Amino acid sequence: MSRLVCASNAHVGDALDLDTYIASPRVRVAPEGFGASAADRFLGTLGVRRHVAVYTSTFAMAPEFVVGTRAVLTLPSKLARIAAARLDPRVLEPPMDFPGFGVDVLWHRGRDDASLAWVREKLLEAARG
Repeated sequence: MSRLVCASNAHVGDALDLDTYIASPRVRVAPEGFGASAADRFLGTLGVRRHVAVYTSTFAMAPEFVVGTRAVLTLPSKLARIAAARLDPRVLEPPMDFPGFGVDVLWHRGRDDASLAWVREKLLEAARG
């Protein structure tokens, strides 16, 4: 997992320490629209709670909310590298080890055909890679 911050964010130095990470507003990716992330549940066990500045339903849109702000986004490292190539933010290592999270792939059985099977297989290959 990586952390994404705006390149011009003066509140974060070359590394993201835990106090700054906790104090920074954050972008929360919540496909279901609510609930705590794996990182939030982990921090909750330490008695820590963070402020969510914005919720978004997808990792594809989330990096946009970091640009020009003080917000921090936690996302898979591969997605951070893709966003960095497109938006020029800073990609930082987390201030401590956080647990990972699962990703579900769902589809409607009534619409299951060879092309959707191919897409599912490619998604699984990408996730494993």
